[in-house]
Amino acid sequence: MAEENKKNQSQKEKIAAVVVTYNRKDLLKECLDALLNQTRPLDSIILIDNASKDGTPEFLKEKGYLDNPKIDYVRLSENTGGAGGFHEGVKRGYKKGYDWLWLMDDDVKPDNKCLEIFLERIKEINENIKPVAVVGARYDFEGKFLNQETKKLNTSNPFKNLYQNIVSKKDLLKNYFLIEGFSFEGPLISRNIIQKIGFPDKRFFIWADDTDFCLRIKKIGGKIYYIPNTKVIRMNKLIAMPLFKTGRAQFLIRNLTYLDLKYGNLFVKLFRPIIRNGRFLLGRIYRRDFKNCKVVIFSFWNGIKMYLEKYNYFI
Repeated sequence: MAEENKKNQSQKEKIAAVVVTYNRKDLLKECLDALLNQTRPLDSIILIDNASKDGTPEFLKEKGYLDNPKIDYVRLSENTGGAGGFHEGVKRGYKKGYDWLWLMDDDVKPDNKCLEIFLERIKEINENIKPVAVVGARYDFEGKFLNQETKKLNTSNPFKNLYQNIVSKKDLLKNYFLIEGFSFEGPLISRNIIQKIGFPDKRFFIWADDTDFCLRIKKIGGKIYYIPNTKVIRMNKLIAMPLFKTGRAQFLIRNLTYLDLKYGNLFVKLFRPIIRNGRFLLGRIYRRDFKNCKVVIFSFWNGIKMYLEKYNYFI
């Protein structure tokens, strides 16, 4: 009887997916189809379109997605990056009263039993340490395991990376285990934790907005669980390109500087930003890339300014 009551309770909980898209309508179709075919049906799919320029609205209309009452389509007036998209989607889902929000990019394709397994595992975990978020195992489009979640976010040792103890293939044999860091590629997040820590920080634009969100969870003692027997596919083939050629280095440098200053202890605040950015700068000098030396310096300063700003995560 108790198990039946728990099952009924999980069915009563309102769950919405939050999908952020930008210029990837073909991959978006696969993502939406996977969400619409979950064995535990979603109550809504909040689709945030970051002002796509590839005909995404027309595509969605032509394929009938905009006629589906479950799809809550929001087109932004400008591209706010992944961080801005998730900020808007989570804010919308929170205000609409959903109990859980399932966050993902448009190139993510969850297995059709993924949500059902998430909810089953949440029931198995001791109620005294009920998770505030769960995340599944991620694979690339060729089936290769992506070990990018981390069991430890290091905010105390300035001579080590922020991301420590990465999830490995050996960990996939467990039913579930605690982690501290995830990416916004499929985590299921409780309304309760959003109420306490706020929405994703849109100032990040791209990169490390998910790490910031996890550090805020860690700061108040929230528990994040990794669920190995769920499967999420990243459909987009990532092409390795030099950071400075893509223009993304400025966000990486700025955002990681901000995280060290906001969450690190005194030694991390004093040393890690200087060590990391010093390496970036020396690398540019060695290559006689003086133009991007300026990028390193200004991005470092922008990270400091971002830390000094007053902000409200619920805006």
